[in-house]
Amino acid sequence: MITRFLLILAGLFAVGIVGAFLLYVSVLSLLAAISIMIGLLATLVLGYWAGCNSLEQPPKSAKNLRNVSAIDASADVTFFPEIPTPNATVPQSW
Repeated sequence: MITRFLLILAGLFAVGIVGAFLLYVSVLSLLAAISIMIGLLATLVLGYWAGCNSLEQPPKSAKNLRNVSAIDASADVTFFPEIPTPNATVPQSW
C-alpha cells in the first residue's frame, strides 16, 4: 500500500515538474527545438547509411598511399611568383 502511494506521489511530482517547465518555456519553441534535433539526427543517420552502402571501391591501403603526392606540380616550378609592383620612384622629400 505504501509503495503504491509513493508511486502515485512520484508520478504527480513528475507531472508537476513537466507542467512547471511548460509554464516557463513555450510549447512552440520546444517543438521547434525537438524538430531541429530530429532533423540533425536524421542527417547523421542517413549520412552514415549512405557511407556504409557506397558503391565505390574501398580506399587504398596506407602502404599504397606513400608514393602519392598531394600537389601535382611539375618539377621545374620551384618558386612562388612575385607580386607585381609599379616601377615608380619615390620622391626624396628630405
